[in-house]
Amino acid sequence: MQDVNKAAPPCPKCQSKDVVAILYGTPSSYGLELVQQGERELGGCTVSRESPMWACKACHERFGNHMEFYQLDFSKLVGRK
Repeated sequence: MQDVNKAAPPCPKCQSKDVVAILYGTPSSYGLELVQQGERELGGCTVSRESPMWACKACHERFGNHMEFYQLDFSKLVGRK
């Protein structure tokens, strides 16, 4: 499985490309491992359409929303045409 962070847009505040997905809900042990490795950030227990999808590791800005995320074309990440 490819990493969703590859689909992350640059930060709108500082233009950094060091952006990771935000993980919502109670994380699994694998989810906690990703957080500890800096590959995800925790977002809290609940998620809505307006909840931020991305977190900038450089300036800590949280941006985007889940409606934008579900409209992304992931075919390039999974090798489909």
